[in-house]
Amino acid sequence: MTLSKNSKNATRVAKLSLGAALLTFGSLTLQAQNTPETPTPPSPETIEQAVDTVVEREGDAIQTQSKIEALSDQTDTLESEYKAVIRELEVVNRYNDQMKQIIDSQKSEIAIIESDLAKLQDTQREIVPLLLRMIEALDQFVEADTPFLINERQGRVAELKELMNRGDISIAEKYRKVFDAYQQENNLARNIEATTGNVNYKGEDRTVNFLRVGRVAFFFKSLDGNLIARWDTKTSDWTVVEDDSEKLSILTAFKIARKEIPVDLLVLPVTQP
Repeated sequence: MTLSKNSKNATRVAKLSLGAALLTFGSLTLQAQNTPETPTPPSPETIEQAVDTVVEREGDAIQTQSKIEALSDQTDTLESEYKAVIRELEVVNRYNDQMKQIIDSQKSEIAIIESDLAKLQDTQREIVPLLLRMIEALDQFVEADTPFLINERQGRVAELKELMNRGDISIAEKYRKVFDAYQQENNLARNIEATTGNVNYKGEDRTVNFLRVGRVAFFFKSLDGNLIARWDTKTSDWTVVEDDSEKLSILTAFKIARKEIPVDLLVLPVTQP
């Protein structure tokens, strides 16, 4: 076992003490020889007991010093742990202060959100009747408008009516769908389109080619090209186009809609307002 510096010092002291004791006994012996009345010198047993006592005391001193050093090490360890705990406590306190500020801020945001939700509920009560009126107006418009893409447009209105009765769809989504339908109707007024479909003409169902120029004009042409008619918005019925120049303009419009020729200025027959 390796002794510390203090232990080594204690051992050195023990040796010195032992040496001092021996010198003392030696000095007493010399004095006894020079003194006329020589006292009885200590016996070897006495000297041995004295040496043993000194060694024992010095051994106790070494053990005591070892205990002191152990307690000192333990104290240093506890001090280091205490300082570490203090640093950790400071970090926790700073974290708690920061979290308190965040929680206070969140409480303010929650109060604002709750206020906005209360306002939103009032707004929803106003929006739902508005959307229902808009859908009804769109339905009436499609019925009164030129009958192009009639199945598609009527189906869109029917979907909106069904959508309004669903509880799993948010008000925002219903609002978006209604305005999207209005936007699609608005887009139909700004393009030219040629399609193929069926028409009931004079009680007879036939397959024809349709031409739609925005909402301004709506025509159909028989597949053999012998019959061309336009939709009359006043009579809500088909009127045969007899004029050859009008027929030529309509046929040109068909080619433009199919992108067979470049866009050009057209003069088409329409119903006067």
